[in-house]
Formats: sequence, C-alpha cells, structure tokens
Amino acid sequence: MSDADVRDALQRFYEAMNGHEVAVVGELFSNQRQVLIIGTGGPWSIGRDAAVGALAEQFEADPAVRFEAGDMTVEEHGDVAWVAENPRIHLADGTVVLCRHTAVLTREDGAWRVAQSHLSVPEE
Repeated sequence: MSDADVRDALQRFYEAMNGHEVAVVGELFSNQRQVLIIGTGGPWSIGRDAAVGALAEQFEADPAVRFEAGDMTVEEHGDVAWVAENPRIHLADGTVVLCRHTAVLTREDGAWRVAQSHLSVPEE
C-alpha cells in the first residue's frame, strides 16, 4: 500500500464529516479502545463512542462548517501511519480558517482508520 491509501482514508473522513454522516465517521475510526480526538479547546474525546459523540455534537452546533484537506505529509511504517497537514475549515459566514492537523492511523482488516487526531487553530 502507498501513502495514497492513507490520504484517501483522511479524505473519506473529511467527506463524511462534511456530510454529517455520523455512522460513516464512526466506521472510519479505529477499533482500538483508546481512540483519541483533541481540539483547540474543550475536553479530549477518549474512546470511539466519545469521539463519535463529540463530532455529532459539533455537526449539530455548526451545521454549515466544512473541512478541506491541506497538503499532507504522510509517513507509514507497517500498519501505522502518521499525518501532518494544514487543512482549512470553512465557516458559515464565509471565513476560512487555516488549521494544523496531526493524525495517527492504523491499518485494520486492510483499511486505514483514524486512531488519534489533533486539530488546532494556531495563534495569529
């Protein structure tokens, strides 16, 4: 497998988030017990159910927000890959926010799944 497979997995993750497809987002998370989602503020979401729940709340609170993947740096070692990128978040008022995103993915049953994700907004 190539790093294109990892990029594709994250692109599917963003597409599911943009479509508010909670069940699909859940399927794209790792089956590992300690899935971890970290944002700029608020508590960490630890565990798959907590991560899916946090994103579902976000979809409800900000239904017009859209994520766009940035240039990715991808490294892969066996069944673990890590990514660093600068995605854009498009807000309802037209504002575009450049972010920082790092993620760790694990290959499970032949598919890359998000095990850890940290998205933050850098200080200006």
